Amino acid sequence: KMSISGEKGRLRSEIFKLFLEKKPKEAMSLILSWNKSRKTNPFTPEDISDSDIYQYVARKARIKATP
Repeated sequence: KMSISGEKGRLRSEIFKLFLEKKPKEAMSLILSWNKSRKTNPFTPEDISDSDIYQYVARKARIKATP
């Protein structure tokens, strides 16, 4: 069974992908669903900011560039 933080991290990555694919409604749906079911560990604006999405993209580019 995956820990809550691991589950939240995977969902956060999926949310970033949706925003990058210009699917904000789907991303918001995931955020609202998570927050509704996990009131003690919700996503906050600090979890999903422009700089966080930029870091996600940069990390993916570094991984892709590394042979």
